[in-house]
Amino acid sequence: MAPVAFSGRAARRIATLLIFLAIAGAAFLGFRATRPPIPDDSDLTVVERVRSVMILRHLLAEAEAGDVEARYYLGRMAARGDGISRSLDKAIGWLRPAAEQGHIGAQVELGRALLSENGAGPDAVEAARWLRAAAEGENAEAQATLGLLLSMGRGVE
Repeated sequence: MAPVAFSGRAARRIATLLIFLAIAGAAFLGFRATRPPIPDDSDLTVVERVRSVMILRHLLAEAEAGDVEARYYLGRMAARGDGISRSLDKAIGWLRPAAEQGHIGAQVELGRALLSENGAGPDAVEAARWLRAAAEGENAEAQATLGLLLSMGRGVE
């Protein structure tokens, strides 16, 4: 079988179509830019360390002023040890006010933190209360965790 030759215009159209299909396919498959994980302090340059400290100070100021998102992010960072030292007691301290303000993500994180053996928990009853609030907000993770918790007989008063 002889190869098919395309004119310059047809070849450009085919190349454009192939590029479009590659981009659309990548977008369809979920390839998108994601935030890289926060590196160890040892991997940070001086400028990056200063920037991290400035961001953390700003986040702390916003959280202390009552900003629900800042409280949530600080609580999540403390619970996971993401950029700051891991402390479930501090995480619970930041997450509880955000959860009380109706932040569904904070309600889920608070429920998880209260179930942990390492923090102020385990307090399965309070964890179930926060997970139930998030589940009612149609959070699938909270619904699954609450279902598992209740199926084990934990979190029931």
